[in-house]
Amino acid sequence: MTENEMAGLLRGRGHMGLSLPGWGNRSVWGWDSRECTLYAQLWEDSDRRDEPTIWLHPVTGRWPVLTEPMALVLCLVMSTGCTTNDALLGLAAANRAAPSRTSGPGG
Repeated sequence: MTENEMAGLLRGRGHMGLSLPGWGNRSVWGWDSRECTLYAQLWEDSDRRDEPTIWLHPVTGRWPVLTEPMALVLCLVMSTGCTTNDALLGLAAANRAAPSRTSGPGG
């Protein structure tokens, strides 16, 4: 899938909730059209800070530009310890749900 195809699929969807075990209360993901990358902002369910516990985005200097969904899945697995199956199901569930009220980059 090209960046333009990815952007087209996700444009207008907003920041979607990300349902991962132990991370699902406030976590979101989406497409940052300014940086042309997928991103995720992850809060552990017990974390009450405003800033995400983990921010998968190139602006942090820790993560590359993510243009493929499987790259985002692998980053979710590496950063949270969830299974690949949990990450795939979390993204798929969010794709069917309404956009989250949480704002993120590029939006």
